Amino acid sequence: MISATHTVSANTYLVDLTLQLGNEFVVRRTLPVVEFVQIPKASFQVLLGRDIICSGHFTVSFDGHFVFSLRTSLNKNW
Repeated sequence: MISATHTVSANTYLVDLTLQLGNEFVVRRTLPVVEFVQIPKASFQVLLGRDIICSGHFTVSFDGHFVFSLRTSLNKNW
């Protein structure tokens, strides 16, 4: 894996990713992912890449709230 400052070895996997958005579940099959070492006491457990974020709609309001939505209907790319 290459970061802005250096290159490090990282395990890669093919996974079926399931995201729960409200009462709906969105599944993306055979998704290549890279393992990362979580920072102790971090407020996150996963980082979503642009390939996931760009397939949805992400809105941030001025008061800091955000909404992220993905299409749950059948799609060739999902």
